[in-house]
Amino acid sequence: SSGDDDDSSGDDDDSSGDDDDVTPADLPDAWTLLTPSGDPLPSLVHSAAVYDPIQARVLIVGGQTFYDLLANVWSLNVGAGATVTELLLGGQEPAGRMGHAVAVDPVRQRLILFGGQGFYDLYNDVHALDLSIAEGAWTALAPSGTPPPPRVGHSAVFDEAGDRLLVFGGQGYNEVFGDLWALDFSSDPNGEWIELLPAGGAPPERTEHGAAWDPATATMFVGGGRAFYELPDDLFALDTLAGADGSWSQLTPATGTMDPAVSPSWTWDPWAERLIQVGGRGYDELLLTPQEIGFGIDPAGQWADLVPQGPEPSGRFGASVAFVPELNAIYLIGGQTWNDVLADIWELQF
Repeated sequence: SSGDDDDSSGDDDDSSGDDDDVTPADLPDAWTLLTPSGDPLPSLVHSAAVYDPIQARVLIVGGQTFYDLLANVWSLNVGAGATVTELLLGGQEPAGRMGHAVAVDPVRQRLILFGGQGFYDLYNDVHALDLSIAEGAWTALAPSGTPPPPRVGHSAVFDEAGDRLLVFGGQGYNEVFGDLWALDFSSDPNGEWIELLPAGGAPPERTEHGAAWDPATATMFVGGGRAFYELPDDLFALDTLAGADGSWSQLTPATGTMDPAVSPSWTWDPWAERLIQVGGRGYDELLLTPQEIGFGIDPAGQWADLVPQGPEPSGRFGASVAFVPELNAIYLIGGQTWNDVLADIWELQF
C-alpha cells in the first residue's frame, strides 16, 4: 500500500481466485465516503482532529460552523462500521474556537488544546481533556513561564521523548509568527512555557500551514501555509534531539514538488515513513489530490501524488485529518469549499 498501483497487480500465475488470501495491503489505495451511525456531525472548518490511542478513536475538537464557534468534542470510532458520538464532557470547558491545535499527551492520558480564535479574541490558553475514560473532563492548565502571544492558525505536536508540546507559527493580532515554543511537562503537569531558539535556518513566518510529527526520529515537519501574501512550497524538519532547542533544516526533496496550499491537512504515516498532505487552498484553486513525501529511501524525501481509487472528496481547505495506525488509513473530516462548509467524513485506506 505504497500508493503504487503496481503493488496490487499480483502475479497472474499465483491467481487462484481465492479472495481469502487478499489482505488490505494487497489492495490499491482507495477513498470511501463514510456514513456513520450515531450523532450527527455539524459542518465544520478549522476544527482539529487527532487519533486517541488510549481509547482507539479519532477525536474531533471544536471548529467553525456556518454561524458559530464550537468547543464540542466528537468521537469517531472506525473499524467495524463507523460511529460518531458527541461526548458529554464536564470540567472547565474551553470557549468555542477555530484554528486551534491539539495533540495527545500519552504519558498522562490526556489531550492538550492550545490557542485559536474566538468571536472577538485570539487565545493562548491551554486545556487538557482526560482520555483515561471515554467521557473525561476538561481542565484549564496554568503553565508557568511567559506564554506565547495569542494566535490562530498555528501548529502543535507532542514530543514524547522530550515530554513536551511543541507549537510553531500562526497569526497574532498584528503579525504572523515564525517562533517555536515548548510547553514542557517534565517537572509539572501544568507545564512550563519555554521559547526555543533552534540552530539552523528557521522556517519563515507563516500561518495556516502544515505540520506533522515523526515519533521514530523525534522530528517535527513544517511547511506550506500562508506567509503574508505568498504561499510557500517549502518543507522544514526540526531535529529535536540536536541539542536542547533542536535544529532546523530545510529539505530539498530529490523528486517532485509540494502543492503550495493554505490550510492543508497534514498527517504522518509511521508504517511507510511518509508525510501526507490532503487538500488546501491554492492561489486560485481548491486542492484535493493527496501527496506524499517519503523518507524511507532518501532522507531529503521524495514528493509524489497519490492516486487513490474510488469516488474522491471535493477540493477543500481547513479540513481536519487523523491517521489511524491499526487500520492504516487516514480520516478527512469536513472543511470548506468556496461557498460551503462540509460535514462529510472520508476514509483513505492504504
